[in-house]
Amino acid sequence: MTIDRDNMRRKDLVSGIVLMLFGAWVVYETCAKVPMKGSWGGVMNVWYVSPGLFPIFIGSILFFFGAALIAVAVRHLGFHAIRDEVRSRARAVAGSREIPEPVFRFLAVVVILAFYIYMNMPRVDFYLNSILFLVVIIHVFYLDELQVMRKLFRFYLAGSILFLVYFASGLDERIGGSIPYPADLLAILFTAVFAAYAWNLVRPRRDQVSKCRQAVLVALATPLLIGGLFKYFLLVPLPKEGLVVALMDAVYFGLF
Repeated sequence: MTIDRDNMRRKDLVSGIVLMLFGAWVVYETCAKVPMKGSWGGVMNVWYVSPGLFPIFIGSILFFFGAALIAVAVRHLGFHAIRDEVRSRARAVAGSREIPEPVFRFLAVVVILAFYIYMNMPRVDFYLNSILFLVVIIHVFYLDELQVMRKLFRFYLAGSILFLVYFASGLDERIGGSIPYPADLLAILFTAVFAAYAWNLVRPRRDQVSKCRQAVLVALATPLLIGGLFKYFLLVPLPKEGLVVALMDAVYFGLF
């Protein structure tokens, strides 16, 4: 049990560092490039309706969670143990032909976040993009089995590369003339296929199947809760408003 807990805390340390760095970068980029207040159409808007508020909130939460993970890991392992671990990991990376688990975890987080922000955020409905992101990242890390993680990440990477080719080729614009929200429909399909693939990988184990179910429920509920709060109560525009936002607008304005 102690060995397993030590291993878990080492993973927390790596994950915490990645989350802190990424959260700090999100906040910095948002503050540097997104105006927090200004005048549009002769109307002065205050800071709490700025579109930059949402990424600052997300970045701050990520930074806080990363700091909490690091604090827990340092308290459990101790500074000297962490120093020795870093040295041993560096020697292992130098002599290994396969990407070590901590490096793989770091690369997986970076790649998944990069596709989420730079490729999908400007092109896919905010809710669908966030649901896809959460379905992927929760399954990859919550199942916590290295071989399953690698298979899921490779599956996601292959699908995201196909999305990249789809957007780069201009198919989205050409198809969009005859089919409404084609990128959103593909995002729904990709999310469903990924979740089904993850479920199939862990189907023999009931505890892992339960984790898959929890991952899907959290991924569906979280964007709707946070996004709905920002859009309809704080009146903050979302990065990309597509199929789901159109449906929610129809329901919301039809009721109110």
